[in-house]
Amino acid sequence: MVYRRNEGFRYAFCDDVAIKGTIKSENTTLHGKTWEGLILDISPQGMKVQTNLQLTSSERQQVQLEVNFCLDKDTIQAFSEVRWGRELGSQSLYGLYMHNQPAVEGQIVEELKARRRKEVLKGE
Repeated sequence: MVYRRNEGFRYAFCDDVAIKGTIKSENTTLHGKTWEGLILDISPQGMKVQTNLQLTSSERQQVQLEVNFCLDKDTIQAFSEVRWGRELGSQSLYGLYMHNQPAVEGQIVEELKARRRKEVLKGE
């Protein structure tokens, strides 16, 4: 099996981590639309999210998503593109890719370290 991911790790969450954001697009019907969802797993350059946002395959190629989420205590803001999407009942799963944002990558790693330390201390 061939994997396209070249990242060192992907962290899956035990509990729900909320994410919200705004759509950036040249398509005026989509631009500025807000959305919310849950992060299922994350790496420094991408994440898998579950959301009620419904985008067609052509819309996925036209949009950039501004994402805002908190892994431990600081809110992280980044821009992402939709790499893939799947229907999941009335929800959708999207693979988001945050490319060329080294400050965001570092912030994600530090927040995950702090979150994991707290989880270990609680005994999870």
